[in-house]
Amino acid sequence: MLTPAPRVFKSRLHDLFKASYSFIDMQIQLTKLAHARSGDKGDTANIGLIALQEEFYPLLVREVTAERVKEHFRGICKGEVERF
Repeated sequence: MLTPAPRVFKSRLHDLFKASYSFIDMQIQLTKLAHARSGDKGDTANIGLIALQEEFYPLLVREVTAERVKEHFRGICKGEVERF
């Protein structure tokens, strides 16, 4: 049975593979770039991302913004999103 793919974040091929190609917009599943850990207590939750490779970290910093996380969890995220 197939499960739906998680939402993806747009990225640029150049940044991901450090190639000398012209910029090409593409989408990559976040699970290909990072592990995630989460927890919750009461009305608060946290999500931690761990880059699978060191070179993915700048891409995650740039693409996984507080605004994008809030949009991803729209409907269940009622408060502000902080990123550290």
